[in-house]
Amino acid sequence: MPNEDNSSQVPNTYLRQFFRYLGSRESLLAGTSETPDTLAKLDGRNSFSDYCQFFRNAREQAQQPGIGLVLGRVNQLANMHGPVSTVAFQSSDMADCLRLL
Repeated sequence: MPNEDNSSQVPNTYLRQFFRYLGSRESLLAGTSETPDTLAKLDGRNSFSDYCQFFRNAREQAQQPGIGLVLGRVNQLANMHGPVSTVAFQSSDMADCLRLL
């Protein structure tokens, strides 16, 4: 949303990665202010509501309730932040991750 200040927006890094991973279908961006072109902008920012709508679209299209967990594992370690993310990335499966946490 153009009138929002930067404090209410988040970088588009993860959204770009998820978009590519899920097949770059424009239908994933339905109901957001994003297009494939604006999403390609390296220093772009997205509103939190756009992020939420994107994940609702992804969940609906994938028909997989755990799509958020799948997408969370898509990120490379260099893109993840903190020890909790590192544990999630290094775990062999979700049960192992929960044991480590």
